[in-house]
Amino acid sequence: MYMLLCRGGFAVPVKAGKMELCGISATASSSAAVSELSLVDTDSGIPVPASTENTEVLIHLKGTANVDGHLTEFFKEPITVRKGLSVAYATNILPGSIIAYVR
Repeated sequence: MYMLLCRGGFAVPVKAGKMELCGISATASSSAAVSELSLVDTDSGIPVPASTENTEVLIHLKGTANVDGHLTEFFKEPITVRKGLSVAYATNILPGSIIAYVR
């Protein structure tokens, strides 16, 4: 299991191609607001197209205001990404804090 990184060494939760998603982690910008994160399996490359007909939601995390400052989910069995991983929806998430763990 390793983190998806760009060439500069920063965490980037976006990659084309087949892989196994083992977990996801993100930090909320403000603990006083609701946070939400959704990752999709898409075949249209990056960014996710306006139409969602070719996408499949892999995970959708929600955080409660004043409770969840960090959204984390690790799966018992990896989720197979068939086309490519991309962020479809992110609300109140600190930029650069989304980490996807794959193998």
